[in-house]
Amino acid sequence: MNNKITLSKQYLYFAIGMIFSFSVLIHFYNHYLYPPDDGAYAHVADRILSGEILNLDIHDVHFGYINFMNAAAFALFGNEMVSMRIPIVIMGLIQAALIFWLLNPKGPVVALCGVLVLSSLSFIQYLNPTANWYGLFLTIMTIVAFQKIPENFKYKFLIIGYLLITLFLFRQLSGVIASMGAVCYILYSRAEKIPLKNAVLSKLLFTVMILGLCGYLFMKVPASAIILLGLWPLLLLVNGLFRVSVDNKTLSKILVHMLVGGILAAVPLILYHLYHDSIGSWYNDTVISALSLTDLNFIQKRSFFDFLIFSMVSITKLPTFDVILNNLYWIILILVTPVLGIMTLIKICGQNQGKLMVSAFPMMAVFYALVSVHYQIFIYLYYTVGLSLCAIFWMIGSGNFKIRNSVLFLSIYICAIALYFHAGQSSNRFIPEILRGARTDEKEVFFAGNVNLWLRESEVSTYQHIIDIVDKNVGRQETIFAFPSNSEIYYITGRKNPFRFFNSSFGIHSEEQFENVLSTLKTNPPRMVFYTPDDKYNTENSVRIYQSIKSRYDLIETVGGMEYYLLRD
Repeated sequence: MNNKITLSKQYLYFAIGMIFSFSVLIHFYNHYLYPPDDGAYAHVADRILSGEILNLDIHDVHFGYINFMNAAAFALFGNEMVSMRIPIVIMGLIQAALIFWLLNPKGPVVALCGVLVLSSLSFIQYLNPTANWYGLFLTIMTIVAFQKIPENFKYKFLIIGYLLITLFLFRQLSGVIASMGAVCYILYSRAEKIPLKNAVLSKLLFTVMILGLCGYLFMKVPASAIILLGLWPLLLLVNGLFRVSVDNKTLSKILVHMLVGGILAAVPLILYHLYHDSIGSWYNDTVISALSLTDLNFIQKRSFFDFLIFSMVSITKLPTFDVILNNLYWIILILVTPVLGIMTLIKICGQNQGKLMVSAFPMMAVFYALVSVHYQIFIYLYYTVGLSLCAIFWMIGSGNFKIRNSVLFLSIYICAIALYFHAGQSSNRFIPEILRGARTDEKEVFFAGNVNLWLRESEVSTYQHIIDIVDKNVGRQETIFAFPSNSEIYYITGRKNPFRFFNSSFGIHSEEQFENVLSTLKTNPPRMVFYTPDDKYNTENSVRIYQSIKSRYDLIETVGGMEYYLLRD
């Protein structure tokens, strides 16, 4: 009888969680636009559908699966920007169910909290078909594979390898980070007391991961971010180097299985590029160009530590009730990762050397939080903080009545602030406005055509004006050029891009490529050019291109900081 009551309670909580997840996803999914991302993904997917070859005719820094996923969404659901969000909605529902499944052993209340938090702190906070949402989903899938697939299932590590390399082929950095977490967990979970000569491979893996992570953190990341996010996975690796030994043969077998799974994941892309003879350009786009992304100036200017201090100071200055609620919210979210890291280290360090009792959930979450280090803005925090908070729920466990109530209260508080003050809000809010929870009051208008999203009235007006002026001055077969970014203009106007790249900051990374751009502008000039002088993606190359364009084009108007140029007859 008690088992039936318990099972009914689990079903009830699961139903509540899924209804909540479905409701918020459906309510928000077709709102908001972030042009640099939505425009780029739509532009690339549209060109793929028109028959152009990715990384041969089209430049992109992702390895490819995100582009083919978006192209498939266009093919299945219609060639409209909103279509790229439908797979994210489906993934959001699946990952909500998976989180409930993972946390259910800790009690249905804790599992429901996980669903509420993950659904409130992920896609609806940044409504965009970015590869990061696929990365989060595949990381959760990997955790499920570790936790739920029996150890004696012979294909377990082949599946895990397949998931990790698939994640890498959606977004390189996320794949590397998740793979480090997975390997670290594998090593910890198979630790035993054996001679050093029998554990050389495990020590070598720890050493390589330590050196790689140190190189990334100390070369690319501010010191404050290392303390908040980078220190904890690094300490796990260092602790593992000295305390964890795994038999060479056992580890080799696992790694071979993972390698086979990874090869299977990569085969479709490799065959695609072999068939189109685009292996070389694929490497240049996804390795050489991709590495230049972290060198962009605006990426280095943000720090979660600054936001943390700002929030703490704001609370002491007698602010309004909304400001207190929101600053507490941000303090909690920023401190989630260090709290999880400390809890995980305490649990591991409190055990005797030899086989350690560890879980893939918190360890993978500690590592995956490194994804937020790349660009320290609130959007990147949302890519990882929901998973980290769910991992804390896992660490707390079913616990006693007080702990369960505290978890439930914290979840409701975080969800309420996230949904009311931040979900679906404009990307144009300034940082102080985000920190105090200032909502965008501007009226939303449905932008039809090949967009089909609810956007701010001023955004729709601007884009409709661009469509009208292009239709007036540019023939259907003529080209336009938008730089340094604004690739959404190609898509919404239905005009072609004369270049491989959609963003000049990482699409031009050599003098030869720059000269090719100038040559095209002279021999086959686009009819109209759109240039934004204060765009964060401006580089020395884009300024040089601008100087060349001014000599052959007439400025016809400037709207919202963007300059419209028409080719001189």
